[in-house]
Amino acid sequence: MDLELSAPHPAAMTRIGAALGRAAAPGDALLLEGDLGAGKTTLARAILQGGLGASAAREASSPSFALVHEHAGPGGLWRHADLYRLRSAAELEELGLLHWTEAVSLVEWPEALGGRAPRDALRIRIVPTPEGGRLLSLTASGPRGEALAAAARAALAAAPDRAEALEALLEDAGWSAAERLPLAGDASARRYLRLRAEEGLTSILMDCAPATGLSVTPFGAVGEWLRGRGFSAPEILAADPEAGYLLLEDLGEGLFARLCAADAAREPELYALAVETLAQLQEEPIPEALSFLGTVHRPPAYDEAIISREAALLVDVWAPAAGNPLGEAERAEWLALVLAALAPHRAEAGYVHVDYHAENLLHMPERPGAAALGILDHQDARRGSGAYDLASLLEDARRDVSPDLAEALKLRFAERTGRDPRAFALSHDAWAAQRNAKILGLFARFALRGDSRYVKLIPRVWSHFRRDLSAPALKPLADFVARHIPAPGPEILARLASPQKEPSR
Repeated sequence: MDLELSAPHPAAMTRIGAALGRAAAPGDALLLEGDLGAGKTTLARAILQGGLGASAAREASSPSFALVHEHAGPGGLWRHADLYRLRSAAELEELGLLHWTEAVSLVEWPEALGGRAPRDALRIRIVPTPEGGRLLSLTASGPRGEALAAAARAALAAAPDRAEALEALLEDAGWSAAERLPLAGDASARRYLRLRAEEGLTSILMDCAPATGLSVTPFGAVGEWLRGRGFSAPEILAADPEAGYLLLEDLGEGLFARLCAADAAREPELYALAVETLAQLQEEPIPEALSFLGTVHRPPAYDEAIISREAALLVDVWAPAAGNPLGEAERAEWLALVLAALAPHRAEAGYVHVDYHAENLLHMPERPGAAALGILDHQDARRGSGAYDLASLLEDARRDVSPDLAEALKLRFAERTGRDPRAFALSHDAWAAQRNAKILGLFARFALRGDSRYVKLIPRVWSHFRRDLSAPALKPLADFVARHIPAPGPEILARLASPQKEPSR
């Protein structure tokens, strides 16, 4: 039985090898042929991983000098031989390699066996292809050899796993050889890597596993819309939405938070750019339907359901975490107060980024106008009031913004978007209060789930929240908070910083 299998990238080789390792049993022989550098060791390691398990396979070094290594696997003995340095056929008996029935025999450079190779075996010749992949020519003899060949064929026919999908994506995009450096992610289950090629070029890999319930489609759809309007969202270099991967343009290191920390004098310039760009974002409503690679994405409106779900985090999570669980009556009262406060400010259907702050904005001075602002993390964009994003920017959970600058920028945004400054101030405070109530609940939830990174930010968020509630129009919310919502004192913060179980509701 002869068979050819194409392994276009290392992950495909790994999949084939792991399947062979799982299928192999004592008495089986796998004979790996190929020139130096063809990939025999890569395939051998994958076979061992399938047969011995990942941890045992990591400890299984190449037997180049010892010629044979023996390993105890779950199904019996394994012998891994590398016969490149074999001096004479007489050594084969001394090595125990000819006792084929005792173990699974994995042999590199089996040409040295001559006529002593087992009759029932799977011989695999590995040949590099011009594209960088491998062609595997399988020759099976005997029933067990044919069974192993069938296992290899079935493995390649199966749907690729995410690791293999990633390698295929990077191979096709020309980034497979790049160094992979982890980056700090957001508060979601997305992961990010910076890829650095030998020539210094970089890109960003977004890893958004479908098992998390997240999708790359919103990021892709909103990003294309932003770029189509001249804004600087990362260009998508390659995509595999089904596997949950996007390869993105790297917009650089100029995060506002980093630049302001290095030179506080730059804050007015950078924040003025952010406010001007935000005003331009409001000039055209975000469409009700966008698409990315043929899949439709519908940015939600900031409606009562979303407002209520977010505002409820204050009473459902923060209050009990802070030691004062509330009943259904108080919950209903809080949500009614929030909806009433926001009712006069919900008519807009502009672009809302949702997390428009210094950790998601970059300065790109080489680009003109609004394109000088790089915009990240835009996948949650909604249709609603631009006041929400201005509150995100000026009442940042992660850094303090100069109060005088914040007031000047509120006025500037109102003028730039044709709003009455007093009416806009009311809208800003109402949306800011709703947002900060949500953030208090979210940060408490993260802490209760074991992620205490955000606990240190809670006092700043609470300070913003109390300032928002000082607006006369929000006095009913302020009174409710005074009666029912504990402030984040040292004892509460210390408790949140330790792993706990989130209260159920």
